[in-house]
Amino acid sequence: MISIDTDQKLQLGQLLVKNGALTEDQLAEALRLQHEDGNRLLLGEVLVQRGFSSEEQIMECLALGYGIPFAR
Repeated sequence: MISIDTDQKLQLGQLLVKNGALTEDQLAEALRLQHEDGNRLLLGEVLVQRGFSSEEQIMECLALGYGIPFAR
């Protein structure tokens, strides 16, 4: 289960790395792909497409980042 200090607002990539759901290298690669010319995908979309994270991991991190409950 992913857990964070909800007093600290982090970006999605940082949340995933902090909780071991993503490596720094995977985050860097996903950010590079996200910012390529003409690419308008959200970071979460890139992470799922590349197989770096699951939709569930992303939703759980976002929920925790905003301090709202997450149910599976």
